[in-house]
Amino acid sequence: AGMVGSAPLPEASAFDGSAAARVGHHNDCFLSSPTDWGTYPETEVEVWKAYVAEETRFLPMGGETCSVFPPRTECPTALAEMEMLHFTYINEDYNLEVVAGWTAGGCRPEIDRRLGYRFALQTAEFPETGRPGDFFLLRVVMHNEGWAAMFNPRPVILLIEGNGEREELVLEGADPRRWAPGTDATVESVLEVPPSLPPGEYRLLLWLPDAAEIIRARTEYAVRLANDGVWDETLGANVLGSIRVE
Repeated sequence: AGMVGSAPLPEASAFDGSAAARVGHHNDCFLSSPTDWGTYPETEVEVWKAYVAEETRFLPMGGETCSVFPPRTECPTALAEMEMLHFTYINEDYNLEVVAGWTAGGCRPEIDRRLGYRFALQTAEFPETGRPGDFFLLRVVMHNEGWAAMFNPRPVILLIEGNGEREELVLEGADPRRWAPGTDATVESVLEVPPSLPPGEYRLLLWLPDAAEIIRARTEYAVRLANDGVWDETLGANVLGSIRVE
């Protein structure tokens, strides 16, 4: 706060390239005392937790524990505060006793699932058939099951794939950084069936590659949705269904 002001980053300033929009948070003694070993001023703990919770809607948040301090370091408080503070990462190598307590307490699987963003496809609507040059509406609803939002830019692309063809249609205006935790996000886009596409059956896939050109084609950097049975390992994209071009 001393570097960028005492007011939380407003939504209107998120991702605008300013210093305040680029400085995230790291808690080096998470849960390890009533003040997390001085992370928060003793008389203003809740005030500054609220500040961090507001900031981390758009900024990175994570850290590590540094000592066992029940009940704060146990599962109920750990889960509640990671959710409130929008945790994206936590050091699993320190404090080992605290992390082992999360395993013994049964919450480690939830922590593994919900750190950062976790997108689950709810619905995908598009026509069953189309002709080359036709325009169609694609409507996708995504739920973020994670504790945080994405904080780096990433394109959202519809792949049309099949019969030796591959077309990439960018969903303009879709910004997965705005797919907030615990909410549904709706993406609607009017797209054109590529005029040169031969007749046949084609798969539609949602592709969220890394924004950096140097690793854009590497499938391990693409976002895999939480749903079972939608991931195409070869393309690094998520199958929505199929369309028949007539």
